Amino acid sequence: PLRGSLSGTSWGKGPEGSVESKTDLRLTDLVLRGRELGDSSLQIETKSGRAKIEWSGLDGSAELKAFYDFTPGRDCFVEMKANGVDFTPMVLLLNPSLMQDEGLVGRLSGSYRLDFASGQAELGTGQARISEYVLKKTGTTFRLDRPYDFRIERGSFSIPALTLVGDEGSATLSLRSTSGNLSGSIRGRLDLSLAEFLTSSVVKADGVSEMDLSIGGTLKAPKLSGSGEVSGGSILIDGIETPVEN
Repeated sequence: PLRGSLSGTSWGKGPEGSVESKTDLRLTDLVLRGRELGDSSLQIETKSGRAKIEWSGLDGSAELKAFYDFTPGRDCFVEMKANGVDFTPMVLLLNPSLMQDEGLVGRLSGSYRLDFASGQAELGTGQARISEYVLKKTGTTFRLDRPYDFRIERGSFSIPALTLVGDEGSATLSLRSTSGNLSGSIRGRLDLSLAEFLTSSVVKADGVSEMDLSIGGTLKAPKLSGSGEVSGGSILIDGIETPVEN
């Protein structure tokens, strides 16, 4: 089980529209399945029409810093860092039945920085890197094929071929943004066993889905369309003795 202690303080003063406030939250003694995950802290401060957020998680393996000025056109930023972050607690929230799986691993490393004018985050400039992504349980593994870096320039960026590899196939994301307008695709063969991480209703999923999806729209309102074809598919649902097969 997941357990820990949460404490915090918060105060605020001032009229509506110009409130000064400060919130400090701390999560300590966090333990998951008998393993200590480290302490986390979150500070949120608002003053003179500006907001500042600082979060440090899991003994510093994850960090978030952000600054926002509510006056239109002012300089703002958001910055995130992850160094081998264990995200298995989020997986267990989706599927608590994996609690007993000793092979469960969820690990992420990377960084992200975006500078933008307030009210225009979709036209920001910055840098992103994903150096590691692993999602694993007994009998199933998903991972990135290699590290990825891409530059963001006034809302424009290009991700030529980000590939997620499973045990039975792989799927590739190709995505381009031009001043916040998206165009791209997701194509490949992705293992249906990915569903086993998302819900406890799926006990076992075999086979692959052949995907051909198009991405459009904008960063604020992306659109996804296309088709998928399942081959060799078999899904065993909790409470139903006979698996569903295609």
